[in-house]
Amino acid sequence: MRVHRYAGWVVAFVALGAAGCPDREVSRLPEGRDKVEHKEFPEDVSDKLDLLFVIDNSGSMKDERSELTENFPRFIDILSNVKGGLPSLHIGVVTSDMGRSGAPTPLLGCSERGDDGRLKKSSAASDDFIKDLRGDAPGQRIRNYTGDLKTVFTGVAQRPTDNGCGFEAHLAAMKRALDPSVNPNFLRPDALLAVVIIADEDDCSVTPSGAAGFFAQDLEAASSFACFRSSTVCDGGVPPDRVGVRQRCRPTESTAVHASVAAMVEDLKRVKGEDKVIVAGIFGEGNPVEVVQVEATVRGTKITRPGLSSVCQAPSSAAPSPRLETFVTSFPQHILTSICQQDLSEPIEQIGQSFAEFLGSPCLFGTPAEPHQCAVSEVRDPGGPGRSETAIAKCDASHSVTPCWELKQDLELCRSTASKLALKVDRGAAAPPSKSSLLVECVTR
Repeated sequence: MRVHRYAGWVVAFVALGAAGCPDREVSRLPEGRDKVEHKEFPEDVSDKLDLLFVIDNSGSMKDERSELTENFPRFIDILSNVKGGLPSLHIGVVTSDMGRSGAPTPLLGCSERGDDGRLKKSSAASDDFIKDLRGDAPGQRIRNYTGDLKTVFTGVAQRPTDNGCGFEAHLAAMKRALDPSVNPNFLRPDALLAVVIIADEDDCSVTPSGAAGFFAQDLEAASSFACFRSSTVCDGGVPPDRVGVRQRCRPTESTAVHASVAAMVEDLKRVKGEDKVIVAGIFGEGNPVEVVQVEATVRGTKITRPGLSSVCQAPSSAAPSPRLETFVTSFPQHILTSICQQDLSEPIEQIGQSFAEFLGSPCLFGTPAEPHQCAVSEVRDPGGPGRSETAIAKCDASHSVTPCWELKQDLELCRSTASKLALKVDRGAAAPPSKSSLLVECVTR
């Protein structure tokens, strides 16, 4: 499992000796403890989240997609534990199938436009996406579906068939899905946006002008290696077809055939602003990339052609994904996890917990040592150049000095965590500063 990371809102478990932070109380705690939980989350919690899942629906994803969707209910459980309970949700699911992007050349398994970024509709919902909103009254929910949210969400995620175009266009599908003219009313101007990309092959989004030339190739003989060959560049200047291992593979931004990953990043940041977007990915690691010779039968003839070695250990299989990895890591708030696991519940839980942090969950995941040995700071301008941290004192029995902090058991809000503890900051009659966050570090058992 790759470490997940997202600037501004961070959850990390580190060895005490490597914790750094010499100016904080936590670094002076007595030795003999082995871990410190380091966590930062915004105080101005949002209660609205637009959540888009981009799911690879090519034939090779059948087993992984089934395993992942079985764990989606756990994802909803974790989101239910954010501060104030389940946020006001819009949930949409789109496939990676953009077909031939309008190219006229017929290709087996790829229609002209594929699903074209249209959200997959649930038979239980009245819209093309799931709507589950907080009402004005305590505990009130406003929904556009019948039944249980976890069941309806899982059903929508399972709706894409496994016969989508094998030249997956995850990024083009995402961009198209977020276009209000394609999926009206899905995006809300005052909501945070989360995008989750689930795939076992890299992005192969092509430009409208490059589609005709790309799909006119003998792609049956080239297989998905054709996407790597024309969309990616690696160190060393090795010809794409040559067998061997490549390092530092990354998108070729100069190509006229494939969509620019950098442009896709900027497009998504313009939708909300990068501080309002979190991007997650479950796919194969981007590097290294190994080109191998593979045997295949094409139109009844056995041939040997270049292919990409799987980044997974058998029996799992996934192609390296440098384009997708570059896209996800271009966002300050992001999380990368691997699809190369037999049990894919952990990636889903990690993403769910990260999204809970993005929304402002005050729960601690680890179990703090007794007595609680923590350092808490108020952070101004958390993601900007003016970032500053001011220590907050621990509350005494009478809370005589504010602001102050304490850890309190919250079985409802933190029921999915090991600690069942939430950080509470008493500010008296004062409100938290605008665009501030809380940074907490606690010794854990």
